[in-house]
Amino acid sequence: MVSGRTAVLGCVVVTALALAVGCATMGGPSDEEAIKALVDQFVAAGNSQNLEGVMALFADDFETETGENKEDMEMLLEEAFFAEVDFGAEDAEITIVEPGKKAKINGLTVDYSPYYADLVKGSGGWKIISSGEDY
Repeated sequence: MVSGRTAVLGCVVVTALALAVGCATMGGPSDEEAIKALVDQFVAAGNSQNLEGVMALFADDFETETGENKEDMEMLLEEAFFAEVDFGAEDAEITIVEPGKKAKINGLTVDYSPYYADLVKGSGGWKIISSGEDY
């Protein structure tokens, strides 16, 4: 079973990925292509301990399955960076729930534990709205 701290860190990772996807513009890549291209950016920001880069991926009203919000995630991410936690996406799977509006990513990893991220697309692009352990 994954610890609460690791679960929160996983949510941070997923959130970073979702925000990166928000950079896609109309007429550009498809939702799935944009999400795939930005998964690598999420992993890179996490593994390079780029706090601002990861936090930019979270929606302001982000909340984990256990109730942590965006501010809580920032504190957990700082702890993860201190502990030199590994961020990954080797087995990540993207599901477009509602084209141009909602998506889900399964299989993101934080310290080798799997997490999911729910994404929403608004005027600011794709953002992570929620995340949790991927059982």
